[in-house]
Amino acid sequence: MSKPKSIDMLMKYMREKHKIKINGSTHKRKLRNIGYYHGYKGYRRIKGSEHFLAYTSFDEILAVNSFDMKLKTMLYPQIMFIETALKNYVLEVILEKSKSEKFSDIYENLMTDFKEHKEKYNEGINNRLKVRNAVYAALSKGYNERKMVIEHFYNRDRNVPIWAIFEILTLGDFKNFVLCLNRECRMAISKSLNLYKPCDKNGTLIEEIISALKDLRNSVAHNNVVFDARFQSGEGVDEALKECLRAEMNLKTQVDFEKIDDYIILIVYMLTRFTVPKTEINHFIKAFECAVEDLKKHIPANLFNQIVNPDTADKIENMKQFARNARVDVS
Repeated sequence: MSKPKSIDMLMKYMREKHKIKINGSTHKRKLRNIGYYHGYKGYRRIKGSEHFLAYTSFDEILAVNSFDMKLKTMLYPQIMFIETALKNYVLEVILEKSKSEKFSDIYENLMTDFKEHKEKYNEGINNRLKVRNAVYAALSKGYNERKMVIEHFYNRDRNVPIWAIFEILTLGDFKNFVLCLNRECRMAISKSLNLYKPCDKNGTLIEEIISALKDLRNSVAHNNVVFDARFQSGEGVDEALKECLRAEMNLKTQVDFEKIDDYIILIVYMLTRFTVPKTEINHFIKAFECAVEDLKKHIPANLFNQIVNPDTADKIENMKQFARNARVDVS
């Protein structure tokens, strides 16, 4: 059977091919709203698995779609906040160390990690050159797109300061920027964020945090599916970051970043590093808890257990306890 085009044909296809109970004008409207390819096909399996979720009704698919949308709604403002805050913490350190706002000075004097790793010298040089090229590409793009902050400096024949460059760098390029900073800078950033010292002896934890959040941030921003953490790319999350979260948050459960709950844990951890008020952190945790509970009410147990970790409830309680004991912003 060829792939159908119209909504009526799509509904018939889902009934006959996939044995999904879908009928009536309400289901038709909702299928049209979420889309067959982005909606139904996006939620029919976990990550890249060949195993299809055993849906029996379109209402179950809608419940998973609703869960996914709730996650993105609660995640977006927190990830944007963390991205901005991270850049500001890094900016503060490099301005203090370099005594200059010029990228060329920072590049020459602070982005020298390659000198500390003779066995990876060539790789370090290559990373450094990639960052330089990314910065110049971002400046060119920013000027062509008439971004005000870039135009302001170029039209006055002035160097674009590093703080303005940070505003236009992608999170991926920002991660590579941090990767190239020397150990002294990275350790200063780690100290300012009060990161867990036993897991950050070389100041690389900040890079791992950015790397873990980067793909999630992009998926949320582009309205991609996130409920099953399919956005994770590359080699996954470093063991040092996993151990940091387990130790700092006194987690008794596994942290493997295979499901979305561990990304929620990371965000809660970072919000405490920025001394966000406890009420805001608790509101974020509660939003996740309510989303999970609502999903559980609307889909069978066999589906729920494939989507949500069996220890998620324990992790939620861990997050609540950690937030209660966290430092608060008293300013």
